[in-house]
This record gives sequence, structure tokens and C-alpha cells, in this order.
Amino acid sequence: MLFRTRRASKALDSRSRFADCGDREGRTRSKRGNGAYNGIHCWLAQTDHDKRLGWVASVDKTAALKPKIVVAGHKDPNTRGDDATAILDATRTYIQDFDRLVTKCTTPAELIDEMMKLHGERGNPYTLWTAAYGVSQQLQR
Repeated sequence: MLFRTRRASKALDSRSRFADCGDREGRTRSKRGNGAYNGIHCWLAQTDHDKRLGWVASVDKTAALKPKIVVAGHKDPNTRGDDATAILDATRTYIQDFDRLVTKCTTPAELIDEMMKLHGERGNPYTLWTAAYGVSQQLQR
């Protein structure tokens, strides 16, 4: 995808998942696509440790831009959408919690239970269920 700014175009690649876009008032916006979630369980079904670390690094790159606006790829319509820092922090925390629990849990059900204790307020729990079963071969045996 390309995002046209008044100075240049920047490509959004699948690895970095963000683009730095300035507007006329000098504010920075960040288009996150599926890289940021707001109030919804993150889609982690087809990830491994390295992919999760890469996603966290991408979130960190976006946060370093100090954007005023982050457009979450998936959002609970009842959550606030105007706090870019909170959206990025919550996405990072969710991915880190999931990654940590993958190394401690022995079954998908246990992973789901532990994630729900930490992130039960998020919408679309089916996504968590799918992720837990999607990474089942990575769980401790």
C-alpha cells in the first residue's frame, strides 16, 4: 500500500506494517492495518516466537514515531479510538503475554484460560481460541 503525504510516498510493507504520514498541521499519523488491535483479541494463530517478536518490534517502531492517531485494523466499536499510545501499548502487551504463556502452558485450553484472565475484556474470543489451537505444537509438553 502507498500513503501519499505532502512530501513523499512511503510504502507499507508486510514486515514493518506501519507508515509515517504527516499532515498539513505537522501531526503524525500511523496506519497500522492488522498491526494494531483495539479491544479485540489479536490474530496469532499462524505465528511462532520469532513472528511474535517481529510484530512487537513493528509496534515499537510505530510507537517511536509518537503518532497522534493509530488506525487499528480490528477494533471493538465500544472502545476509545483516540489514544494512540494506549492502542499500541495494549497490542504489545497482548502479544508479549501470549508469547510468554505459550512457553508455560501445556494445552490450548490452559492458554485460553490464562489469556482470558489477563485479557478477558477483549472482544472476539474466537480469535484467541483459534490462536491457542493454532500454536498448540509450540506449547510445553
